[in-house]
Amino acid sequence: MHRLSLVIIFLSVHITIILGPEPYTAAEYRIDGTDFRDELICHYFDAGYQIVEIVALLAICHNVFISIRHVKRRLRHFGKRRRGDQSPVADILEAFLYELNSGSGECLGYRSMTRRLRTSHHLNVQRSTVRLLQHVLDPVGVENRTSRRFRRRIYTSRGPNYIIHVDGYDKLKPYGFAIHGAIDGFSRKVLWLTVGPSNNNPRIICNLFLKFICRLNAVPLIVRADRGTENSIIANIQVALRWYHNDAFSRERSFMFGRSTSNQRIECWWSQLRRMCTGFWINLFKDMRDEGIFDNSDIIQVEIMRFCFSRLLQEDLDKSAREWNQHRIRHQRNMECPAGIPDMIYFAPEVYGSRDYKMPFDFTEEEIQEVREEYCSEYPQHGCARWLTHFLEDLLGGLDNYQMPTDIHEARRLFMALKEIIE
Repeated sequence: MHRLSLVIIFLSVHITIILGPEPYTAAEYRIDGTDFRDELICHYFDAGYQIVEIVALLAICHNVFISIRHVKRRLRHFGKRRRGDQSPVADILEAFLYELNSGSGECLGYRSMTRRLRTSHHLNVQRSTVRLLQHVLDPVGVENRTSRRFRRRIYTSRGPNYIIHVDGYDKLKPYGFAIHGAIDGFSRKVLWLTVGPSNNNPRIICNLFLKFICRLNAVPLIVRADRGTENSIIANIQVALRWYHNDAFSRERSFMFGRSTSNQRIECWWSQLRRMCTGFWINLFKDMRDEGIFDNSDIIQVEIMRFCFSRLLQEDLDKSAREWNQHRIRHQRNMECPAGIPDMIYFAPEVYGSRDYKMPFDFTEEEIQEVREEYCSEYPQHGCARWLTHFLEDLLGGLDNYQMPTDIHEARRLFMALKEIIE
Protein backbone atom coordinates (compact mmCIF):
# COMPACT_ATOMS: atom_id res chain seq x y z
CA MET A 1 0.00 0.00 0.00
CA HIS A 2 1.36 3.45 -0.90
CA ARG A 3 2.59 5.96 1.68
CA LEU A 4 -0.25 8.44 1.15
CA SER A 5 -2.93 5.82 1.79
CA LEU A 6 -1.08 4.67 4.94
CA VAL A 7 -0.95 8.22 6.29
CA ILE A 8 -4.65 8.79 5.60
CA ILE A 9 -5.62 5.52 7.32
CA PHE A 10 -3.41 6.48 10.26
CA LEU A 11 -5.11 9.86 10.53
CA SER A 12 -8.57 8.34 10.22
CA VAL A 13 -7.83 6.05 13.17
CA HIS A 14 -5.70 8.20 15.46
CA ILE A 15 -6.87 11.79 14.87
CA THR A 16 -10.14 12.70 16.58
CA ILE A 17 -12.13 15.38 14.82
CA ILE A 18 -15.31 16.52 16.59
CA LEU A 19 -18.00 16.95 13.98
CA GLY A 20 -21.48 18.40 14.34
CA PRO A 21 -24.63 17.05 12.71
CA GLU A 22 -25.20 16.72 9.67
CA PRO A 23 -13.95 28.37 -12.99
CA TYR A 24 -12.38 28.80 -15.03
CA THR A 25 -10.35 31.06 -16.47
CA ALA A 26 -8.23 30.70 -19.57
CA ALA A 27 -5.21 31.20 -17.32
CA GLU A 28 -5.90 27.84 -15.67
CA TYR A 29 -5.42 25.96 -18.93
CA ARG A 30 -1.85 25.56 -20.11
CA ILE A 31 -2.48 26.13 -23.82
CA ASP A 32 0.40 25.96 -26.23
CA GLY A 33 1.10 29.63 -26.83
CA THR A 34 2.59 29.03 -30.29
CA ASP A 35 -0.74 28.00 -31.84
CA PHE A 36 -3.17 30.05 -29.72
CA ARG A 37 -1.25 33.27 -29.14
CA ASP A 38 -3.67 35.57 -30.94
CA GLU A 39 -6.70 33.88 -29.36
CA LEU A 40 -5.19 34.36 -25.90
CA ILE A 41 -4.40 38.01 -26.53
CA CYS A 42 -7.95 38.72 -27.74
CA HIS A 43 -9.45 36.71 -24.87
CA TYR A 44 -7.58 38.62 -22.18
CA PHE A 45 -8.22 41.95 -23.89
CA ASP A 46 -11.99 41.27 -24.09
CA ALA A 47 -11.92 40.23 -20.42
CA GLY A 48 -10.67 43.71 -19.45
CA TYR A 49 -6.98 43.10 -18.75
CA GLN A 50 -4.51 45.89 -19.39
CA ILE A 51 -1.68 45.42 -21.91
CA VAL A 52 0.96 44.93 -19.20
CA GLU A 53 -1.25 42.36 -17.45
CA ILE A 54 -1.78 40.47 -20.71
CA VAL A 55 1.97 40.24 -21.25
CA ALA A 56 2.46 39.02 -17.66
CA LEU A 57 -0.25 36.34 -17.86
CA LEU A 58 1.01 35.07 -21.22
CA ALA A 59 4.49 34.63 -19.74
CA ILE A 60 3.43 33.17 -16.39
CA CYS A 61 0.60 30.87 -17.44
CA HIS A 62 1.35 29.98 -21.06
CA ASN A 63 5.14 30.35 -21.44
CA VAL A 64 4.58 32.91 -24.18
CA PHE A 65 7.13 35.72 -24.02
CA ILE A 66 6.25 38.71 -26.20
CA SER A 67 6.65 42.46 -25.85
CA ILE A 68 4.06 45.10 -25.11
CA ARG A 69 4.56 46.57 -28.56
CA HIS A 70 3.85 43.21 -30.19
CA VAL A 71 0.61 42.83 -28.20
CA LYS A 72 -0.46 46.30 -29.31
CA ARG A 73 0.31 45.41 -32.95
CA ARG A 74 -1.80 42.24 -32.77
CA LEU A 75 -4.68 44.12 -31.17
CA ARG A 76 -4.55 46.76 -33.90
CA HIS A 77 -4.52 43.96 -36.46
CA PHE A 78 -7.79 42.59 -35.04
CA GLY A 79 -9.34 46.04 -34.61
CA LYS A 80 -9.44 45.79 -30.81
CA ARG A 81 -9.69 49.19 -29.12
CA ARG A 82 -10.88 50.29 -25.68
CA ARG A 83 -12.47 53.52 -26.83
CA GLY A 84 -13.15 52.68 -30.43
CA ASP A 85 -16.43 52.61 -32.24
CA GLN A 86 -19.14 50.67 -30.45
CA SER A 87 -20.92 47.67 -31.91
CA PRO A 88 -24.27 48.38 -33.58
CA VAL A 89 -26.87 49.59 -31.09
CA ALA A 90 -29.31 46.92 -32.26
CA ASP A 91 -26.80 44.15 -31.39
CA ILE A 92 -26.08 45.69 -27.98
CA LEU A 93 -29.78 46.04 -27.20
CA GLU A 94 -30.53 42.47 -28.30
CA ALA A 95 -27.74 41.01 -26.12
CA PHE A 96 -28.71 43.24 -23.18
CA LEU A 97 -32.36 42.15 -23.31
CA TYR A 98 -31.31 38.51 -23.62
CA GLU A 99 -29.19 38.71 -20.46
CA LEU A 100 -31.89 40.68 -18.67
CA ASN A 101 -34.75 38.30 -19.47
CA SER A 102 -33.28 34.82 -19.83
CA GLY A 103 -30.83 34.39 -16.98
CA SER A 104 -29.14 35.97 -13.98
CA GLY A 105 -28.25 39.13 -15.92
CA GLU A 106 -30.91 41.05 -14.00
CA CYS A 107 -28.67 40.72 -10.90
CA LEU A 108 -25.66 42.44 -12.53
CA GLY A 109 -24.63 46.05 -12.15
CA TYR A 110 -23.52 48.08 -15.15
CA ARG A 111 -19.84 47.14 -14.72
CA SER A 112 -20.56 43.40 -14.56
CA MET A 113 -23.11 43.65 -17.38
CA THR A 114 -20.56 45.46 -19.56
CA ARG A 115 -18.05 42.68 -18.93
CA ARG A 116 -20.62 40.02 -19.80
CA LEU A 117 -21.55 41.73 -23.05
CA ARG A 118 -17.87 41.98 -23.96
CA THR A 119 -16.83 38.44 -23.01
CA SER A 120 -19.95 36.37 -23.69
CA HIS A 121 -21.33 38.28 -26.69
CA HIS A 122 -18.03 39.72 -28.06
CA LEU A 123 -19.46 43.23 -28.32
CA ASN A 124 -17.55 46.50 -28.12
CA VAL A 125 -19.65 48.51 -25.68
CA GLN A 126 -19.00 51.34 -23.25
CA ARG A 127 -20.05 51.36 -19.61
CA SER A 128 -22.00 54.58 -20.08
CA THR A 129 -24.17 52.88 -22.71
CA VAL A 130 -24.93 49.92 -20.43
CA ARG A 131 -25.65 52.23 -17.48
CA LEU A 132 -28.13 54.19 -19.58
CA LEU A 133 -29.84 50.98 -20.77
CA GLN A 134 -30.19 49.73 -17.20
CA HIS A 135 -31.69 53.00 -15.97
CA VAL A 136 -34.23 52.91 -18.81
CA LEU A 137 -35.05 49.19 -19.00
CA ASP A 138 -34.39 47.96 -15.45
CA PRO A 139 -34.98 50.85 -12.98
CA VAL A 140 -36.12 48.49 -10.20
CA GLY A 141 -32.92 46.47 -10.43
CA VAL A 142 -30.83 49.65 -10.34
CA GLU A 143 -32.64 50.77 -7.20
CA ASN A 144 -32.14 47.39 -5.51
CA ARG A 145 -28.41 47.35 -6.25
CA THR A 146 -27.83 50.82 -4.82
CA SER A 147 -28.97 49.75 -1.33
CA ARG A 148 -26.27 49.51 1.33
CA ARG A 149 -24.98 46.34 2.95
CA PHE A 150 -23.59 45.49 6.39
CA ARG A 151 -20.02 46.48 7.15
CA ARG A 152 -17.92 43.40 7.87
CA ARG A 153 -14.75 42.88 9.90
CA ILE A 154 -11.33 43.31 8.32
CA TYR A 155 -9.93 40.08 6.89
CA THR A 156 -6.22 39.42 6.36
CA SER A 157 -4.33 36.78 4.40
CA ARG A 158 -0.64 36.71 3.46
CA GLY A 159 -0.78 35.46 -0.12
CA PRO A 160 -2.32 33.03 -2.65
CA ASN A 161 -2.87 29.51 -1.28
CA TYR A 162 -1.99 30.68 2.22
CA ILE A 163 -5.55 29.77 3.23
CA ILE A 164 -8.44 28.59 1.08
CA HIS A 165 -12.03 28.61 2.30
CA VAL A 166 -14.33 25.67 1.55
CA ASP A 167 -18.09 25.67 2.11
CA GLY A 168 -21.47 24.55 0.80
CA TYR A 169 -24.30 26.81 -0.35
CA ASP A 170 -27.77 25.57 0.62
CA LYS A 171 -30.17 28.27 -0.65
CA LEU A 172 -31.17 26.10 -3.62
CA LYS A 173 -31.37 22.86 -1.65
CA PRO A 174 -35.16 23.09 -1.13
CA TYR A 175 -35.48 22.74 -4.92
CA GLY A 176 -33.00 19.85 -5.28
CA PHE A 177 -29.73 21.68 -6.03
CA ALA A 178 -26.75 21.80 -3.67
CA ILE A 179 -23.77 24.03 -4.48
CA HIS A 180 -20.23 23.64 -3.21
CA GLY A 181 -17.34 26.05 -3.68
CA ALA A 182 -13.93 27.23 -2.56
CA ILE A 183 -12.22 30.63 -2.65
CA ASP A 184 -8.67 31.81 -2.09
CA GLY A 185 -8.45 34.11 0.92
CA PHE A 186 -5.85 36.52 -0.47
CA SER A 187 -6.82 36.99 -4.12
CA ARG A 188 -10.55 36.22 -3.70
CA LYS A 189 -10.29 33.92 -6.73
CA VAL A 190 -13.02 31.26 -6.95
CA LEU A 191 -11.20 27.91 -7.09
CA TRP A 192 -14.22 25.71 -7.82
CA LEU A 193 -17.98 26.13 -7.93
CA THR A 194 -20.16 23.10 -8.67
CA VAL A 195 -23.78 22.05 -8.34
CA GLY A 196 -25.15 18.57 -7.70
CA PRO A 197 -27.78 16.63 -5.74
CA SER A 198 -25.80 16.94 -2.50
CA ASN A 199 -22.97 18.90 -0.93
CA ASN A 200 -22.90 16.70 2.20
CA ASN A 201 -21.30 13.61 0.67
CA PRO A 202 -17.65 13.58 1.86
CA ARG A 203 -16.57 11.45 -1.12
CA ILE A 204 -17.85 14.05 -3.61
CA ILE A 205 -16.22 16.92 -1.71
CA CYS A 206 -12.99 14.92 -1.59
CA ASN A 207 -13.12 14.53 -5.38
CA LEU A 208 -13.44 18.30 -5.86
CA PHE A 209 -10.51 18.91 -3.53
CA LEU A 210 -8.28 16.33 -5.24
CA LYS A 211 -9.03 17.81 -8.67
CA PHE A 212 -7.95 21.19 -7.35
CA ILE A 213 -4.63 20.05 -5.87
CA CYS A 214 -3.84 18.00 -9.00
CA ARG A 215 -4.45 21.09 -11.13
CA LEU A 216 -2.32 23.13 -8.71
CA ASN A 217 0.30 20.36 -8.49
CA ALA A 218 0.74 21.40 -4.87
CA VAL A 219 -1.27 21.73 -1.67
CA PRO A 220 -2.44 24.95 0.04
CA LEU A 221 -0.84 25.93 3.32
CA ILE A 222 -4.16 25.91 5.23
CA VAL A 223 -7.68 24.76 4.38
CA ARG A 224 -10.55 26.37 6.32
CA ALA A 225 -13.97 24.68 6.65
CA ASP A 226 -16.76 24.10 9.14
CA ARG A 227 -17.25 20.92 11.18
CA GLY A 228 -19.66 19.22 8.80
CA THR A 229 -19.30 15.53 8.06
CA GLU A 230 -18.70 16.37 4.40
CA ASN A 231 -15.26 17.75 5.33
CA SER A 232 -14.02 14.67 7.18
CA ILE A 233 -12.11 13.10 4.26
CA ILE A 234 -10.55 16.27 2.88
CA ALA A 235 -9.35 17.09 6.41
CA ASN A 236 -7.45 13.80 6.54
CA ILE A 237 -6.09 14.21 3.01
CA GLN A 238 -4.91 17.77 3.66
CA VAL A 239 -3.15 16.67 6.85
CA ALA A 240 -1.67 13.63 5.08
CA LEU A 241 -0.27 15.71 2.23
CA ARG A 242 1.25 18.13 4.77
CA TRP A 243 2.48 15.38 7.10
CA TYR A 244 6.14 15.57 6.04
CA HIS A 245 6.39 19.39 6.09
CA ASN A 246 8.06 21.24 8.95
CA ASP A 247 6.47 24.70 8.93
CA ALA A 248 4.29 26.15 11.69
CA PHE A 249 1.08 24.97 10.00
CA SER A 250 2.10 21.43 9.06
CA ARG A 251 0.22 18.24 9.95
CA GLU A 252 -2.99 18.75 11.99
CA ARG A 253 -2.63 22.54 11.96
CA SER A 254 -2.94 22.63 8.15
CA PHE A 255 -6.71 22.09 8.36
CA MET A 256 -8.66 24.68 10.33
CA PHE A 257 -12.14 23.94 11.65
CA GLY A 258 -14.59 26.58 12.81
CA ARG A 259 -18.16 27.73 12.74
CA SER A 260 -19.65 28.32 9.31
CA THR A 261 -20.57 31.90 10.27
CA SER A 262 -16.88 32.59 11.01
CA ASN A 263 -15.73 31.39 7.59
CA GLN A 264 -15.99 34.99 6.50
CA ARG A 265 -14.31 35.05 3.11
CA ILE A 266 -16.57 32.51 1.38
CA GLU A 267 -19.65 33.40 3.42
CA CYS A 268 -19.28 36.97 2.19
CA TRP A 269 -18.86 35.76 -1.37
CA TRP A 270 -22.08 33.74 -1.19
CA SER A 271 -23.92 37.05 -0.92
CA GLN A 272 -22.14 38.18 -4.10
CA LEU A 273 -23.17 34.95 -5.81
CA ARG A 274 -26.80 35.52 -4.86
CA ARG A 275 -26.75 38.98 -6.44
CA MET A 276 -24.90 37.72 -9.53
CA CYS A 277 -26.61 34.40 -10.15
CA THR A 278 -28.55 32.34 -7.61
CA GLY A 279 -31.11 35.01 -6.74
CA PHE A 280 -32.56 34.54 -10.22
CA TRP A 281 -32.75 30.75 -9.85
CA ILE A 282 -34.35 30.96 -6.40
CA ASN A 283 -37.09 33.21 -7.78
CA LEU A 284 -37.53 30.96 -10.84
CA PHE A 285 -38.04 27.80 -8.76
CA LYS A 286 -40.28 29.64 -6.28
CA ASP A 287 -42.48 30.84 -9.14
CA MET A 288 -42.76 27.30 -10.53
CA ARG A 289 -43.71 26.03 -7.07
CA ASP A 290 -46.25 28.80 -6.45
CA GLU A 291 -47.82 28.27 -9.88
CA GLY A 292 -48.38 24.59 -9.05
CA ILE A 293 -45.98 23.39 -11.74
CA PHE A 294 -43.39 22.01 -9.31
CA ASP A 295 -43.89 20.26 -5.98
CA ASN A 296 -40.56 20.19 -4.18
CA SER A 297 -41.90 17.69 -1.62
CA ASP A 298 -42.21 15.07 -4.38
CA ILE A 299 -38.85 13.32 -4.82
CA ILE A 300 -39.76 12.26 -8.38
CA GLN A 301 -40.38 15.86 -9.43
CA VAL A 302 -37.15 16.92 -7.74
CA GLU A 303 -35.19 14.36 -9.78
CA ILE A 304 -36.88 15.52 -13.00
CA MET A 305 -36.01 19.11 -12.07
CA ARG A 306 -32.36 18.11 -11.65
CA PHE A 307 -32.31 16.43 -15.05
CA CYS A 308 -33.81 19.47 -16.78
CA PHE A 309 -31.96 22.32 -15.03
CA SER A 310 -28.62 21.00 -13.68
CA ARG A 311 -26.68 21.67 -16.87
CA LEU A 312 -28.04 25.22 -17.27
CA LEU A 313 -27.41 26.03 -13.62
CA GLN A 314 -23.82 24.74 -13.79
CA GLU A 315 -23.17 26.81 -16.92
CA ASP A 316 -24.48 29.90 -15.14
CA LEU A 317 -22.28 29.17 -12.11
CA ASP A 318 -19.23 28.73 -14.38
CA LYS A 319 -20.02 32.02 -16.07
CA SER A 320 -20.41 33.83 -12.75
CA ALA A 321 -17.16 32.40 -11.35
CA ARG A 322 -15.27 33.29 -14.53
CA GLU A 323 -16.58 36.85 -14.54
CA TRP A 324 -15.81 37.28 -10.84
CA ASN A 325 -12.23 36.04 -11.33
CA GLN A 326 -11.74 38.49 -14.19
CA HIS A 327 -13.38 41.57 -12.66
CA ARG A 328 -11.35 44.31 -10.99
CA ILE A 329 -11.77 44.70 -7.23
CA ARG A 330 -11.59 48.36 -6.32
CA HIS A 331 -9.53 49.67 -3.42
CA GLN A 332 -11.47 49.81 -0.16
CA ARG A 333 -10.65 51.62 3.01
CA ASN A 334 -9.58 49.35 5.93
CA MET A 335 -8.98 46.47 3.52
CA GLU A 336 -5.57 44.80 3.83
CA CYS A 337 -5.93 42.50 0.79
CA PRO A 338 -4.84 44.20 -2.44
CA ALA A 339 -7.14 45.67 -5.04
CA GLY A 340 -7.00 44.29 -8.57
CA ILE A 341 -8.18 41.36 -10.70
CA PRO A 342 -8.42 38.09 -8.68
CA ASP A 343 -6.76 36.07 -11.46
CA MET A 344 -3.88 38.54 -11.65
CA ILE A 345 -3.43 38.62 -7.87
CA TYR A 346 -3.51 34.82 -7.71
CA PHE A 347 -1.06 34.11 -10.54
CA ALA A 348 1.29 37.07 -10.03
CA PRO A 349 1.36 37.82 -6.28
CA GLU A 350 4.86 39.33 -6.50
CA VAL A 351 3.35 42.37 -8.21
CA TYR A 352 1.34 42.98 -5.04
CA GLY A 353 4.20 42.44 -2.60
CA SER A 354 3.40 38.84 -1.73
CA ARG A 355 4.26 35.29 -2.82
CA ASP A 356 2.52 31.99 -3.50
CA TYR A 357 2.26 29.89 -0.31
CA LYS A 358 1.44 26.58 -1.96
CA MET A 359 3.44 23.64 -0.59
CA PRO A 360 4.89 20.85 -2.78
CA PHE A 361 4.24 17.20 -1.99
CA ASP A 362 6.28 14.17 -3.02
CA PHE A 363 3.45 11.71 -3.60
CA THR A 364 3.24 10.20 -7.08
CA GLU A 365 0.32 10.29 -9.50
CA GLU A 366 -0.26 6.59 -8.85
CA GLU A 367 -0.63 7.24 -5.13
CA ILE A 368 -3.04 10.12 -5.74
CA GLN A 369 -5.04 7.92 -8.14
CA GLU A 370 -5.24 5.18 -5.52
CA VAL A 371 -6.63 7.68 -3.02
CA ARG A 372 -9.14 8.92 -5.62
CA GLU A 373 -10.39 5.39 -6.26
CA GLU A 374 -10.63 4.67 -2.55
CA TYR A 375 -12.17 7.89 -1.21
CA CYS A 376 -13.80 9.80 -4.10
CA SER A 377 -17.10 9.74 -6.00
CA GLU A 378 -18.36 11.71 -8.99
CA TYR A 379 -21.64 13.55 -9.31
CA PRO A 380 -24.29 11.41 -11.05
CA GLN A 381 -24.58 11.78 -14.79
CA HIS A 382 -27.13 14.42 -15.86
CA GLY A 383 -27.43 15.42 -12.18
CA CYS A 384 -30.27 13.03 -11.36
CA ALA A 385 -30.76 9.56 -9.88
CA ARG A 386 -29.80 6.51 -11.91
CA TRP A 387 -33.35 5.15 -12.06
CA LEU A 388 -34.49 8.31 -13.86
CA THR A 389 -31.52 8.15 -16.24
CA HIS A 390 -32.33 4.52 -17.15
CA PHE A 391 -36.02 5.37 -17.58
CA LEU A 392 -35.25 8.31 -19.88
CA GLU A 393 -32.78 6.25 -21.91
CA ASP A 394 -35.53 3.72 -22.60
CA LEU A 395 -38.05 6.49 -23.26
CA LEU A 396 -35.84 8.60 -25.54
CA GLY A 397 -33.75 5.83 -27.05
CA GLY A 398 -30.53 6.94 -25.36
CA LEU A 399 -29.25 10.21 -23.92
CA ASP A 400 -25.83 10.46 -25.57
CA ASN A 401 -27.15 12.29 -28.62
CA TYR A 402 -30.19 13.85 -26.94
CA GLN A 403 -30.31 17.64 -27.26
CA MET A 404 -30.51 19.00 -23.71
CA PRO A 405 -32.34 22.30 -23.04
CA THR A 406 -30.38 25.40 -24.02
CA ASP A 407 -32.36 27.94 -21.97
CA ILE A 408 -34.74 28.06 -19.03
CA HIS A 409 -37.84 28.13 -21.23
CA GLU A 410 -36.93 24.85 -22.95
CA ALA A 411 -36.02 23.31 -19.56
CA ARG A 412 -39.36 24.37 -18.10
CA ARG A 413 -41.29 22.83 -21.00
CA LEU A 414 -39.23 19.63 -20.78
CA PHE A 415 -39.91 19.39 -17.04
CA MET A 416 -43.67 19.69 -17.53
CA ALA A 417 -43.65 17.11 -20.34
CA LEU A 418 -41.57 14.56 -18.40
CA LYS A 419 -43.65 15.05 -15.26
CA GLU A 420 -46.83 14.35 -17.18
CA ILE A 421 -45.35 11.22 -18.82
CA ILE A 422 -44.06 9.77 -15.55
CA GLU A 423 -47.25 10.55 -13.64
